[in-house]
Amino acid sequence: SEVTKASKKRKKETNKTVLHKFQRQLKGLLSAMDGTRTRYIRCIKANANMIPKLTDHANTMKQLECSGLMTALIISKESYPQKLGYEFIVTRYSCLMRDNGLNEAIAGMELQERVRYVLAKWLKPMSKKNRDGTRTMPFACGKTKVFFKPGAQDRLEHLRL
Repeated sequence: SEVTKASKKRKKETNKTVLHKFQRQLKGLLSAMDGTRTRYIRCIKANANMIPKLTDHANTMKQLECSGLMTALIISKESYPQKLGYEFIVTRYSCLMRDNGLNEAIAGMELQERVRYVLAKWLKPMSKKNRDGTRTMPFACGKTKVFFKPGAQDRLEHLRL
């Protein structure tokens, strides 16, 4: 009887330890997830039979369409179809930056801030005025590139020539 009590007690302690370890790991996982950005991963099966190096293109496209990825790509292309890197913009449109007043205004600014400033100045005629008095510019600045709405890059090229 004492042997069974001891084994039950040991089993109970082991269960608490396993449960405690699981809870600790789960809390660690949740805190790691809280510190990241949400990203979506879509797994696409290349073929129904899972044969390596064989792709069923029709099935793959159907999966992409059903996941909404194709729609997201179409919307993305329609809203900001053209993109250029910050360095490229400075190099390509440096001739527009030779205006003395503009050079003084952008002196000492970081690269992204400088590009945002000059694009706002050059593309202001294409911006749309909102009801609250703010303006929606025909470009959006990302971490490494600037995304242009249709016609915005054409206007820059026209100004450049």
